[in-house]
Amino acid sequence: MKKIWKVSANAVLAAALVSTIALVATPAKAAVQVDPMSDTNPYEDFRWQWPTTSKELSDPFGATGGRWHKGIDILVKQKPVYATGSGKVLFSGHFRDGIEAIIIEHDDADPWSKKKLISRYLHLVEKSQKVKAGDRVNKGTEIATSGNTGGVGYHLHLDVNSIGEAFPNDYQTFNPLMFWPDVKAKLALSPSFSTNQHANCDHTIQDDAEHFFDQRVIDSIGQEKFDQWFNSTPQSERSMTTLKQYFNISNEKINEIMMIQK
Repeated sequence: MKKIWKVSANAVLAAALVSTIALVATPAKAAVQVDPMSDTNPYEDFRWQWPTTSKELSDPFGATGGRWHKGIDILVKQKPVYATGSGKVLFSGHFRDGIEAIIIEHDDADPWSKKKLISRYLHLVEKSQKVKAGDRVNKGTEIATSGNTGGVGYHLHLDVNSIGEAFPNDYQTFNPLMFWPDVKAKLALSPSFSTNQHANCDHTIQDDAEHFFDQRVIDSIGQEKFDQWFNSTPQSERSMTTLKQYFNISNEKINEIMMIQK
């Protein structure tokens, strides 16, 4: 079974393991053909840490369950989550639907875009994050506990992008299994493993900075006050805009709070 991968400066896009040939959406720029099982896969050379204790996947990257999945879902329940590589924590907090997340900017630069790789870890146990924005992490640092926040089954969602985006859209990420072709090889021999963990999780609406609440902002308000506001506000109305209005916080103050010391 032949799988074709395209790597470009903007993204690596493939509907992996869903057909005998992975269908790829990519910008008009020339792309490089990369077979993840060959010596030409540059991501294997990063030797990233697998992010948790299980290698069983419940949802693959790409076209799955009638939608596009921007990462992979690892079937794991309340187990340690590890930083895949060294870098700096950009965000640590949760989305308006309660999905707890950590976003890391890695020291490793993408071989094609030359921008720093970004990894994201979603559905963490509530308030289990062990790191905050600005913290340095090493490969293998325990950063949180896998969970089911956001109203989904227990699993860890991992996605990676090569364009420096903390909140990428569906087609700005690439298959994280490019870093672990040994895992990909095992899955290629397995029956369908999708359980559609994200069926109730609409990242196309909620996966952006306007609907993400970083722990820095929460700490500046006070956890108890923030929780009261969050729990009393309908999900559709939870946003940074409404939060600033409710607590009378200026944009200037938010910018000051969100500053990360280099």
